[in-house]
Amino acid sequence: MINPFFFPHDPRISMAMHRIRDAFIKYKPPGIIFTDEKQGSFTHCIHWVGQNPEKHTERDEGIFERETLPESDSYIVFAHIGNPHYKDQEDYYQRLLRYARLVITFDKDIIGYEGDNVFETPWGF
Repeated sequence: MINPFFFPHDPRISMAMHRIRDAFIKYKPPGIIFTDEKQGSFTHCIHWVGQNPEKHTERDEGIFERETLPESDSYIVFAHIGNPHYKDQEDYYQRLLRYARLVITFDKDIIGYEGDNVFETPWGF
């Protein structure tokens, strides 16, 4: 059995991120389960838009209502941008991406990370 993917709806994120989330859920492979709540051993799916890579901050609250960093050792990062706002925490950012099960992005050049766990795809495909 495949562990569920915790990919919660977040009312504060942009409509583009809603569409990306909805498409991944709609076109999921058979046997994959996406949930809005944490269930058992789960893989956490997060949107990355340049938030603080070390801790959830007040600035992050303006963008997200839900968790901005992985709540599980198993996680996937939907990378929309690199780390422009917290250059002093670049080590945390690099670790975040390195330990992700998968980093999904529309442009691997903008994320500033060269790992073999990056999947580049146009959003919407």
